[in-house]
Amino acid sequence: MTSSFLCLKLKGGTELDVKIYRTKDGQNFSLEPILNDERCTENQ
Repeated sequence: MTSSFLCLKLKGGTELDVKIYRTKDGQNFSLEPILNDERCTENQ
């Protein structure tokens, strides 16, 4: 299962780390939002 990270910056200035999992068929995605007080990093 592959995973990628997205960093979304909300209007309030809150940064949201979203962890995306792709299943074997490549069609179903599982989102796992994580609130993080620190700055989002692309490399995790």
